Amino acid sequence: MRYPAFRSIVDQRFYHLPKGKGHHQYWWDNTNELIGYYPGAVGIKTGYTDDAGHCLLFEAVRNGRILIGVVLDSPATGVAAGAQDAARMLNWGFSLKQPKQASPSARA
Repeated sequence: MRYPAFRSIVDQRFYHLPKGKGHHQYWWDNTNELIGYYPGAVGIKTGYTDDAGHCLLFEAVRNGRILIGVVLDSPATGVAAGAQDAARMLNWGFSLKQPKQASPSARA
């Protein structure tokens, strides 16, 4: 998520690439149900394998606080797999009091 190009891709609900020289037009839909629905959601990726099941790697930002997490082997199916569990984890994380960081002079 440190790379602006990657970040700009994974936080879009959909993307349309118009027909160009040498390729057809394409539409991509982001299957991360948090994007556009969960306040502050900015990515990242859904996935599925037989071994891992339905998975969702996610990030959300609120008031300068960044939370990143993953749901593995979600019992849900389809495009919503993991989004409800991810939203619950994010709600919990954002509800926690953020620890104060020591000032630079206090660390010296």
